[in-house]
Amino acid sequence: MVTQKRILTSVRCQDWFMAIDLKDAYFHVSILPRHRPLLRFAFEGRAYQYRVLPFGLSLSPRVFTKVVEAALLPLREEGVRVLNYLDHWLISAHSRDLLCTHRDLVLRHLDRLGLQVNWEKSKLSPVQSISFLCMELDSVSMTARLTTERARTARPGHQVPEGCETVESASPAPRTLLGPRSGPEGLQRPPFEPLGEADLSRLLIKTALLVALASFKRVGDLQAFSVSSGCLEFSPGDSQVILRPRPGCVPKVPTTPFRDQVVNLQALPTGEEDPTPSVLCPVRALRPYLDCTQSFRSSEQLFVCFGGLASIQGSLEENLALHGTVTQSSTHLTWVAQNAIDGKKYGSEYCFATLNQSNPWWRLDLLDVYNISTVIITAHDDYLDQANGAEIRVGNSLENNGNNNPICAVTSGLQAARTITYSCPGMLGRYVNVFMPGSTAHLSLCEVEVYGTENLASKGTVTQSTTLSNYVAEKAKDNARYDGDICSATLFQTNPWWRLDLLDVYNIGTVIISTRWYPAETNGAEIRIGNSLDNNGNNNPSRHQETRSL
Repeated sequence: MVTQKRILTSVRCQDWFMAIDLKDAYFHVSILPRHRPLLRFAFEGRAYQYRVLPFGLSLSPRVFTKVVEAALLPLREEGVRVLNYLDHWLISAHSRDLLCTHRDLVLRHLDRLGLQVNWEKSKLSPVQSISFLCMELDSVSMTARLTTERARTARPGHQVPEGCETVESASPAPRTLLGPRSGPEGLQRPPFEPLGEADLSRLLIKTALLVALASFKRVGDLQAFSVSSGCLEFSPGDSQVILRPRPGCVPKVPTTPFRDQVVNLQALPTGEEDPTPSVLCPVRALRPYLDCTQSFRSSEQLFVCFGGLASIQGSLEENLALHGTVTQSSTHLTWVAQNAIDGKKYGSEYCFATLNQSNPWWRLDLLDVYNISTVIITAHDDYLDQANGAEIRVGNSLENNGNNNPICAVTSGLQAARTITYSCPGMLGRYVNVFMPGSTAHLSLCEVEVYGTENLASKGTVTQSTTLSNYVAEKAKDNARYDGDICSATLFQTNPWWRLDLLDVYNIGTVIISTRWYPAETNGAEIRIGNSLDNNGNNNPSRHQETRSL
């Protein structure tokens, strides 16, 4: 079932929205005749039984959700972005015209399925701000807040502690991170706002401390920090603070997003001319933050979370598969492709399975290009011959249904209802396939998880010193590899260079380079990273030559 987190992470900047509400949703699902006696009840001395899925039955939401997920699969395969929560559906698209096209597709699909639309409650005109599941979503300012009605019932009578200079961030944060020096400017625009101006009863508390920390670690990582002794240490005079993650929350896998176990924050300098650094200094903000959020805190977790505290286990990276779309070569009974990314690992009803066929496959579309680090497979609790020997392929091509993309790993050693992790370091791709080549069989797995990071280069702009023929600079970031026609190249010149502008400041972890047939054109090149355009950016720091042995 869709969650608030999934809704927030699916919203993209400048998206357009519309909402569809179904009429008598459960009544569209018929009950098998031999099961109807199990749904009998008596009223005024007469016995009745339900012929359709009843309201009030504890299993009804789950059953209806599973049925609707299967019904929405054809739409998602056509690229329609639709999120469904029982009878409430949210459709989004990057343009107004595309949204209208998708709206018509969805309405025609509903008509074919016999589902009735509640026209009065539906919002079928494209907007960029919409109310959905008690949240007001705005894709222009990239903010999300509780509706006024929901806020009044969430935590009646709650007051923000007096004197707490905190900010509210109730939106899915953009993928850019604010550096320490950009913090004061960043707090003056959405998604941040003063608590005193927020018309909410229950608030997501974050201070300037979080903005500064975000330049060191991803926001998801920050939830592992603790106020317990040994995890939080102030130096004399509050000149610095040392933060350590809770040991139980440090991932044990090599793909951990924690590049450093400890964060050492230095206090910002104070000055009479500009008091802003003193006010927003993360070290000085920490003690008031702890005092102001004491009434919210129900554990030793450093940051108070909106909607309760999240359980942190294992890797703190996000499972990218949860936000993708899936398809498979065929479907056996009710074991649809969507079952492999529903977050449920155990139980045959949560697995996918193809028919007994030649070269069966299952494909995940991540909807964007990522640097894939890990693919985690959970096997069926019975049919292991339908999983071992499958190829995990990652790439950007849909040739042969994506089954010609590079191989990450071949499944082996899978045991009943067990999970195995496969490492795919540095593999770039939008599509993840599980492919059983050269055999006639069912293909069945219970869960496929994909972890990785977004390829920052794909969102940036590029230039180069000169251009040879049609080998333009953009070809080096088009996510296509291993073909000379899709490479960039300069003219034969003195001191040639190629430059990528990420459009924001990032902590760079990895740079991955794919060369073409002429390594002499690349070996010895310096990879330089920095914020200066002096000498076309070629005076920025270079720790070492990354390309000595291509």
